[in-house]
Amino acid sequence: MLMPGSEQPLVGGVASHRSMVRVLIVDNRDASDGLLRTLLADQGCVIKEASDIAAALAAARDDPPDVVISCVEGIEQDALLFRWHSDVRLQSIPVVIYGERCSLAAAPEPGLLTASAVIPTTADAQSILTCLRRVLAQSAHRDAAPPPTATPVQGDADFELRASESRLRLATEAANIGLWDWELGNDKLFLSPIYKRQIGYEDHELANRFEEWHSRVHPDDVERTLKAFADYVAAPRANLEIEFRFRHKDGSYRWILARAAMITDAEGRLVRMLGAHVDITERKQAEEALRNSEAKFQAAFNMSPAALLIISPDGVYVDANQAYRKLSGY
Repeated sequence: MLMPGSEQPLVGGVASHRSMVRVLIVDNRDASDGLLRTLLADQGCVIKEASDIAAALAAARDDPPDVVISCVEGIEQDALLFRWHSDVRLQSIPVVIYGERCSLAAAPEPGLLTASAVIPTTADAQSILTCLRRVLAQSAHRDAAPPPTATPVQGDADFELRASESRLRLATEAANIGLWDWELGNDKLFLSPIYKRQIGYEDHELANRFEEWHSRVHPDDVERTLKAFADYVAAPRANLEIEFRFRHKDGSYRWILARAAMITDAEGRLVRMLGAHVDITERKQAEEALRNSEAKFQAAFNMSPAALLIISPDGVYVDANQAYRKLSGY
């Protein structure tokens, strides 16, 4: 029995030589949403599922779907989009987010780490299918061309070049979000141009090496920062978030908020760490200014010869200065 709003088939949005829409669902949640799968089943879609990013990438390369529906949460949402758009073999496959958009960027823009569409989990059946039909129709012209495959030697080099160019393009568009991608097995590190510009360097001035990061962490922050990363690799959790000071080219230090997520292979082994640097120096300076202002107020309040009392709107005594306490006997 078809659910209301599901009578019109999805197949019209894909190439005419296909009879069914192939859907890859990426879902790392403990509890899966039943409505989405029921709708797709009613449409006669061929559904494959992956529980993490590595499995999704492998499945899509092996048998490219018509559309990917991502239900992953948190920073892994950005990790999925970044890895997807960095692979030239998968760039033509639309990615639809089913849930809340949780990008590291405050306001996603076209071309940023964005999906083809975002469908809230509160959407009804008709809205979900309408969105999927639109996404499939927009990508149908790409469907006729087979995904590029790498040929020995030269093909591999061309693929790596195009993937590198794609990463640079995405990173350049990231609104002051410095991206990094660390392959743990061979210790390869990719640092985006935005990452380097945050600390005053052009892309060619800073090598993509771990030492370039390590040597610039403030001496007072380096031990706890390294320990946080080491603990995260040893016992991965949903994501890593840490703040530290990072040396700028001019010798000053910028406050950086680093966020990271681990990516595993099909066997569950940790293979890479994907993350972002956000410059939070202005926020830190504002917090410091507020603390200084509060300290000055507290000092003036306590030292005032006038008896002063602070009472909350609901009548609770919050604070009293020394003069008031002396006057009142408290």
